[in-house]
Amino acid sequence: MVAGTDLRFPMIEGRDGWLFLTGLPDGRQDHFAWYRDPATLSQAALRRWAVAHRRRQAKLAAMGLPPLLTVVAPEVAFVYPEQLPEGVAFDPQQSPYRRLAREFSGRELAYIAYPIATLRHARDRRPTYPPHDFHWTQWGAYIGYRALMDMVVRYLPKARVIMPAEIDWASRQMIGMLGVQLEPPPRAAQPVARIEAGQPAAQQLRIQLEYGLYMAVYDGGDPSLPSALICIDSFGVGMVPYLRRSFRRLVVMFVGNRMLFDVIEREAPDIVLLERAEFMLVPSGTDDETVDAHIIIDDLHSADPAEAAAARGVRKLIGEKKYAEAAAAAADVCAQWPAASHHYFRAAALNAAGLAGEAAAACRDALAQDPATAAIHEMLGDLLRAEGRGDEALEHYRAAITLKPAAPRPRLLAARVLQQQGRLDEAQEQVRAGLAAAPDEAFLHNELAAILHTRGEHQAAYDAVLQALSLDETNPGYWHLAATISFKLARWRESVANLERYTTLAPAQAASVEPFLAAARQAVARLNP
Repeated sequence: MVAGTDLRFPMIEGRDGWLFLTGLPDGRQDHFAWYRDPATLSQAALRRWAVAHRRRQAKLAAMGLPPLLTVVAPEVAFVYPEQLPEGVAFDPQQSPYRRLAREFSGRELAYIAYPIATLRHARDRRPTYPPHDFHWTQWGAYIGYRALMDMVVRYLPKARVIMPAEIDWASRQMIGMLGVQLEPPPRAAQPVARIEAGQPAAQQLRIQLEYGLYMAVYDGGDPSLPSALICIDSFGVGMVPYLRRSFRRLVVMFVGNRMLFDVIEREAPDIVLLERAEFMLVPSGTDDETVDAHIIIDDLHSADPAEAAAARGVRKLIGEKKYAEAAAAAADVCAQWPAASHHYFRAAALNAAGLAGEAAAACRDALAQDPATAAIHEMLGDLLRAEGRGDEALEHYRAAITLKPAAPRPRLLAARVLQQQGRLDEAQEQVRAGLAAAPDEAFLHNELAAILHTRGEHQAAYDAVLQALSLDETNPGYWHLAATISFKLARWRESVANLERYTTLAPAQAASVEPFLAAARQAVARLNP
């Protein structure tokens, strides 16, 4: 079960009672389908991850920090393949990480650890993964930690590496996250570490976010050691006990598939680290969003525990889609603690409840408290644009752009307002500025293609939409635009291919494009009588 929800983890039973996670509980992802048929995870998606990773490296370099060092936690199915169900076999050379690695140079791969060989070899001493969970064991986490620290000491030689002799190992019967879904839940022996050496940094702060996400700060370790910030998913939790002894100060960010650079700037660590599970190597959204640490974290960082608890309660109700209750609870929070971020979540709840006018008023209340919060300007811009008040919406999108110039979404929305007003030069300028900051955002390339197509610059438009498709080939709208432009250019074979791909991704729309597909096929036939 997923903590705090009624969601169940999809799983399959293998040999000897082993359980394997097959996808995400919300149905968004079926990674066993990727392993059976690698074509179901497009190389374009992995290429986009690589491009985003390079962008992160460049940002950290501009901040004067060492390279971003990453450890990828291998999928258990590739570490214990003999435990897969009868007749199920996956090609380890087609695993998500192996395919991602093809997008990087050898120099870039020197900053990424994928300790699958060590995890397989270490099985002979202790289990590196348990039979009823998809996370590694504490022993497996230590293997991942060592792979990460082997890279860290190249840049921070004073960082402390916990050696095997400094750990006492015991065995304990445990229930796994998949096993708990069975009745009765099976137990299995797992290795448990007791670390004898080192002065661990103590937890100074823990900010609990939604859905199990959190930020934690550990401080007070050996003052001779450097500091670090690590962005993790659930596999990284197992490495924290070791990392606390390797750095005098450790900031742990468990905030989904993002890196919050405003937190990195504020914390000023000596190095930034990243851990990702192999089945979570999906394209990261942009790190540059108006919904930043100020919105995600700061209102839960209150010195008043009652305020933090009340704010967390509002978010929980929003997450449960109880929008009217969330709006009422948020109003109570704002009455007692009138901070901009509280008004932001009140506006979000009201908007989700269908009360756009009240949501806009809540945004204005938020801006009265803090006019420098970009996310509030963006939300108010969306509300005004939906009402057809383009000039006012544009004013708020531009305010968001001024506050967060690298955020692509307000530029996209400003461009759409400008297009509606016939101001194509200004719309194009906004999109190109967004691409200068985020060249791997497929939706910006697609928007540029739409603008150029409207201007009659069809070849340039086609080049732009092909660039969008090279980054995200799963969006049917991009294929539809590609088909429209290729039709205009009389590139009939490409029109056929584009329309066929569009109907595959959007079968409900097949009838609407059938006349155009038939015409394109006839044109191809005339070319090849």
